[in-house]
Amino acid sequence: MHQIKVYTDHQNISHFATTQELNRRQLRYAEYLCEFDFVIIHRKGSDNGRADAISRRPDYDTGTPKTKEQLLEKNEKGEYQFTQLAQTLG
Repeated sequence: MHQIKVYTDHQNISHFATTQELNRRQLRYAEYLCEFDFVIIHRKGSDNGRADAISRRPDYDTGTPKTKEQLLEKNEKGEYQFTQLAQTLG
């Protein structure tokens, strides 16, 4: 398995894995993310200009409808699966 490097300009996210107190949502995120071998690396936004420019392109639209609904859920076996909503979006 290869380690994934996640670069972010969000300082708080780089400390997420070492936080002692998590709310329930953060705990669910941490539980899911522990399945992956990754490291979060902070990079100042000014040093990450190309990625920032891509995320702000007005012509970059995947056509995927935006939703606040949950797209993953755990089944009886404890495995994550797509919800009905996610299946209809795909």
